[in-house]
Amino acid sequence: MYPHPYYCWPDFPGVENFYFINIPKNCTTTVRNWALYIKTRNGYINKPFRFTILRDPYGRLKSTFAYGIGQRFAYLETVESIGKKLLAAKDLDSELLIHFMPQHVFLEHAPVKPDHYYHTGQMRELRDELSGRSGADLKWIQENRSRYTVDFTVQYNKWFTENQTWIDDYLGKDVELYAQHVVS
Repeated sequence: MYPHPYYCWPDFPGVENFYFINIPKNCTTTVRNWALYIKTRNGYINKPFRFTILRDPYGRLKSTFAYGIGQRFAYLETVESIGKKLLAAKDLDSELLIHFMPQHVFLEHAPVKPDHYYHTGQMRELRDELSGRSGADLKWIQENRSRYTVDFTVQYNKWFTENQTWIDDYLGKDVELYAQHVVS
């Protein structure tokens, strides 16, 4: 597996008992910023808090495509070019590839197992939990919001429709994971 930060104490973020099992495209920036805020405010978590954030697998896939055609990758890719590379399982930039890896893979390779599962719609609850546990009054951080263009949506929907069987198979374990921990 490619190098991947899990943000687990003692290696990171310097907040004792903070164990964030990070999955790319699942509110990483927000949680990392909260951890750094706790650290700089001398916050303290007295018991291990092992948690992760899950995202709807299909929404995460779409977000990753949008990320891959964006500024970070110099707008050199298209939905079609990324889709071809993903289906062929080759030639994807390793920094982008890690974002396409299924969520369950990150959990299987994490240095700890989560005791608490949140989903992307529960960020306010997580903020309140971390504030209470750390004694630091965490501020709300506006999450990154994908603003999909009409052109991107058309391209993505076309690719998705043409490859839905492969996508459903690829995301199968993540759909089960999400249903187990999020959907009631």
